[in-house]
Formats: sequence, structure tokens, C-alpha cells
Amino acid sequence: MGETEDYVINIGTASSCSGSPIPGNTVINSPGSCAVVSGTYAMCSGKTVTLSIQNLTPGTGVTYQWFNNGIPVPGATLPVYTSPSITAPQSYYCNVTCAASGLSSASIPINITIESFLNCYCSSGAGNPADEDILAFMLNGASNSSDCTTPASGPNSQLSQYSNFATGANLTTVTLGSTIPFSIMVDDCDIPAAPYYSFGGSIWIDFNRNGSFNDAGEQVFLEATSALSPRTITGNITIPCTALTGQTRLRVTAAEGLSGSSITPCLSYGFGETEDYLINLVQPTLCSNPVPSPGATQANMTLLCDSANVLLSLQNKCLLNNYSFQWYKNNVAVTGATNYTYTTPKIFSTTTYYCTVSCGSSTVSSTPLTITKSNITNVNLSSSAITYCPSSATPITLTASSSSSLTYSFSPSSSVSSVIGGVATVTPSATTTYTVTGTDANGCTRTSTVTIQVISCSQSLNLKIYLQGYYLGSGLMNSALSNQGVGTNYNLVDSIDVSLRQSFAPYTIAFSKKLH
Repeated sequence: MGETEDYVINIGTASSCSGSPIPGNTVINSPGSCAVVSGTYAMCSGKTVTLSIQNLTPGTGVTYQWFNNGIPVPGATLPVYTSPSITAPQSYYCNVTCAASGLSSASIPINITIESFLNCYCSSGAGNPADEDILAFMLNGASNSSDCTTPASGPNSQLSQYSNFATGANLTTVTLGSTIPFSIMVDDCDIPAAPYYSFGGSIWIDFNRNGSFNDAGEQVFLEATSALSPRTITGNITIPCTALTGQTRLRVTAAEGLSGSSITPCLSYGFGETEDYLINLVQPTLCSNPVPSPGATQANMTLLCDSANVLLSLQNKCLLNNYSFQWYKNNVAVTGATNYTYTTPKIFSTTTYYCTVSCGSSTVSSTPLTITKSNITNVNLSSSAITYCPSSATPITLTASSSSSLTYSFSPSSSVSSVIGGVATVTPSATTTYTVTGTDANGCTRTSTVTIQVISCSQSLNLKIYLQGYYLGSGLMNSALSNQGVGTNYNLVDSIDVSLRQSFAPYTIAFSKKLH
């Protein structure tokens, strides 16, 4: 049952535009709402915006050109334009032209400003107000308490789900490089409170003040496993010396049933609570006693296979120039080495370094560091022959030697038939350069090479040598090649040298025959 109806409509050709376009305002549709913004728009750094004009010009023959800070944007020729990532204040407008009338008008520009990073954090919170609540948070001796009936005063706060305490004064001021205590007290606001459930806790601090908790090192506390509520989590946080000074945001989350990597700063979860706070990060003041531990002596390299310069520094990088420094080499003060870092001269033997840090008469030493210099010596590679005939039954023996205690490897390995210590047996099929690598106990290496030339095995040389003599009488002969003046005998021995050009040893006499 029902009905279907068909109609005929006529689609006419659009008429050309006429007169002067009236584009009106340049507008932005605010993300997450239906609001249209014109005039001025504040946005978080690193985001993009989609721009359009308030009024479209009817008809055909209308063209568009977007401008950024008064300069045409290449390719931006549609009535809608999406900007690249914006990190600094910008101005945009669109120039609209009617081809038929030849008239143009520009939209009223929109000025884009960069929002404070303190207003650019992602949201986090529980979807249900039941179960766990953060009733008290303490950091560096300063604490904030909340109850089960009064929501926080900051924007987007929801009782027992998300509390924004980041709109008032700083919770505390913290010095870079300091280690500070914290505690998170979690209980239920349910009536009755039981049954209780397990939860995991985490804390983030935006150390680089960019409106994100996702940068490396900003998750300063995380529970690897969840545990039953109610309970109080305690611990310590070390503030890195590389953090930017000034006001920044801290976030603490207690999430039911979650722990470890499943707890993230922008998390929406079932039960629990997230709280945001402001803290102030400051540089250390001038030196004070007791002197903070400089920590370990650090170096850009600790093993030297060859002599080199080494850059030394201290683990506690917050000491900076507030203290006095003196570097030591093998327990002897290095003249002039009085900065936080020290670049050594070339090191030729194993050496130990450390640095003393002083404030007045109080001095603390860094943990000494030994720079190991390998004593590896050169490797020599020799061979039993420098030529090889592939059909020969005798392989070439390569022998590596060094005054250091080394382990050896030979390459290329394709024609190496066996390796015993520093001796390798090779049978190359083509002329090959072999490399031996000797490695000491520290992993340092030395190399040496030898080239084995492969020669033809089928060449032979027929050589006839005639020793002419003359009769001396009485049955005696004398060699014509024999030095004159040598006595005669029936058994005569003489020699001749034969030079073979462009040939290689070894040579073998394949056949010898006495003709007469």
C-alpha cells in the first residue's frame, strides 16, 4: 500500500554573474560547534583552519583568490580554503571577481591569533561519576583537597569525573633539577562506598610548555599494575634541567581497571577522575649548601680504539654556572678545567676523570669515569704464495699475526675453506684481495690485506740445453761451457741461467732427458 509519483522538472542554464560581488566576512567554522567566527579567531598553535566567505556570488564566471597576510596563496582558488599548520598570527581574506562585469571585491579579513598553550590541552575524564574520586593531591608539600559535592571551578569541570584546578594560582613552585614528593589520595564518593575496585594512577607535566602531555619524558609517574581502592599513592618526581621555566600544567589521573601503557593523558575511561593543576618551574638560585650531588661523570665516548678527544660533563645538568667546578685526571687537578664541561686533550692511555663541585667550602665529587684506551697493535697478513693455479692440489695458506691478543676473521669468506686461529686456507677461483680483521677484547679492530693472483695452469715450456765438449785425448772430454783451467774428468757438471718473461713462480721441471 502507498503511492509513487513522478514529475518532470526543467533545469535551465545558469546566468552569468553581474555587478560587484559582495563576499562579506571571511569566516571560520569553529571545531566542535556550529558557531561561525569572523573578525578575530584564537587557535592553538600547530592546528589548521578551514576558511570560507559569508556570501557566495550567484551566477557563472565567478573566480576566487585567497590571500594570506596580503600575499596571494598559490592554488587557493575555491570559495573554501584549508590553511597549513599555523604557528604564528595570520590574516586571511578572499578576493572575489565577476568575469562578466570585471568587478572584484575582497571579503573582510579575519585575524588569527595564537591561543595560550595553557588553553590547548586535550580533554580527559571518566564517563561515569561513580566509584573512585581523587580527594587530595599533594606535590612538593603543597596540597589541594576536594569533596564529593562541590565541582572544581575551572571550565569543563564535572563532579567526580574531571576537575579543572588550572585556572587559579599555581599549586606550587618547583626548581629545575629538584626531586619532589607527591601523593594521590583516592576513595569512593558512593553511598555506600563498597564495593571497591582496582585502579591505576599516572601524572604528567608539560615540561616544554607546548599544550601537550605526549612528549617524551612528560609522563613522570605511572603505575604498572592496578590496585584496590581506597588507597594513597606516594612517590617522587625529578624535574629535568631541560624543562622550560614558567607556568605550566600538570595532570593526574586515577582510572578504574587500567594501568601501565593503557593510561594515556587524553583518555576517556569508565570510572575514576582526572584533575588538572598549574605549577611554576624556576631555575636554581645561586649555589647553596649542601651542594647537590653532581651525579655520574658522563662522556661522549668511554672506549677509544684510537687516540681521541673526549667531551666530559655531569649527570646533574642543573648545576650550570651557579657552582665552582674543577676537573681531575687520575686524581690530579687539570689546570684550567673549571667549567661544567671539559674537553680532554687526545687520550693515549686508559685514564680516569671526575669533577668536584663546590659552593664556598662545601665540595662534592662526581662519580669517577674511566676512559679505556685499547692497546691494540697492527695486524700483518702474509701468504704462502702470491699466485695460485685453480687445478693445483695445494691451497694457499694465509697467516695473520699481531703482538696483540686478537681474534681473526677473513673475507671474502666464499673461497676460505678453513680458519684455525689466525691461519686460513684459501682456494680462489679468480684474483682476490683477502682482508683479515683482528678484534681485541674491547671490540677494537685492525685490518691487513694480501692479493692472490690466479694464473693459468696449462702453460709449459720445452727447453733444450746442449753442453758441447771437445776431446782431450786418453778418453777424456772437456765442456765447452766449463771455465777454462778446471781439471778434466769423465763426469762434468755445468749450469745455464734461463730468464722467463711475464711468468710467475713456482716452476716445476716436468721432464728431463739425457740425449747423449
